[in-house]
Amino acid sequence: MAASWSFKKILEHWSHKHSKAVYVPSKRRTEPRWQYAYGSKVRLAQRTDSLQLLRAFASGAMYYDPGIKLEQVSTDKPKHKKRGQFRVASKNITALYETVETVEV
Repeated sequence: MAASWSFKKILEHWSHKHSKAVYVPSKRRTEPRWQYAYGSKVRLAQRTDSLQLLRAFASGAMYYDPGIKLEQVSTDKPKHKKRGQFRVASKNITALYETVETVEV
């Protein structure tokens, strides 16, 4: 069974879930193994709406990233689930919010 959201529901969900958000910049390296590092600054973003989301898509600041969530990989019956997400580069966060503030944590 496939789940789907109406266009209206996506816009409502965006406005509700992302009205206040914290973006945590990170760095990744893959050698000698996958490692992540996080700095002491985060970006606090506030006040968004569906129109800002649509403008960000139209300008290319934001995009849909189709993905798969894979669990129990080492078993005989791994489980997979479609799990797409919206993505935005750190430099484009201001396209989505009225205010974005960088703070030390």
